[in-house]
Amino acid sequence: MAKLDLSLEEVGRLVGASELIGDPSFHCRSVAPVDSAGPDDHTFIKNEKLAARARDSRAGAILVPARLEGLTGHQVVVEDPFAAFARVLARISERRRRLP
Repeated sequence: MAKLDLSLEEVGRLVGASELIGDPSFHCRSVAPVDSAGPDDHTFIKNEKLAARARDSRAGAILVPARLEGLTGHQVVVEDPFAAFARVLARISERRRRLP
């Protein structure tokens, strides 16, 4: 599992979020697919057709294309969740390259 360790607010700034829903100080520790994400994981859904999967997910935070009602986790609203998730993965890759 890829390590992240960014606050919701930091993720929002990184991906240019239009809205953060939840506690901005919440920390995501890693990333995972929506179906297997846990409470410390960040994930994404690429469109609103996948909203049911997001609602069933245990993810701590989800990149979404629009605010989703009935979602218990934190939400980061962005125009393109797939591209935003790619930015999150790029940040993880940058951090790994800096490790000794």
